[in-house]
Amino acid sequence: MGNPYIERIVKVKCAGRTMIGEPVLVESVEVDVRLYRSPNTDMCCCDVSGCPHNTGGHGQRCKASHPWTDKVGEGVLCPFAFDYPYVLAFIGWKMPEELREVVEAVMLGKE
Repeated sequence: MGNPYIERIVKVKCAGRTMIGEPVLVESVEVDVRLYRSPNTDMCCCDVSGCPHNTGGHGQRCKASHPWTDKVGEGVLCPFAFDYPYVLAFIGWKMPEELREVVEAVMLGKE
């Protein structure tokens, strides 16, 4: 029967983020971003694996800028862990260029 989900995995390099979205790490970390959606929904989910700085209940926070502090403010969002289009409600959120084409493909239902 197969997997009913539309799924793609993309490798990206990330230098972490500060509260204002600036890169923070001297050496980028290579991570896997899994993008998937059920054919029954209009939402693309993106999650990250292999990142030593990824944290939070849904793995949607970046601790690269504050490794010894539990959380800064509401937390620094991981640019590669989000639910699209829900994330568009966050003021100032921008689609990571590395994922733009893949998110569009997954939203259109292309494997």
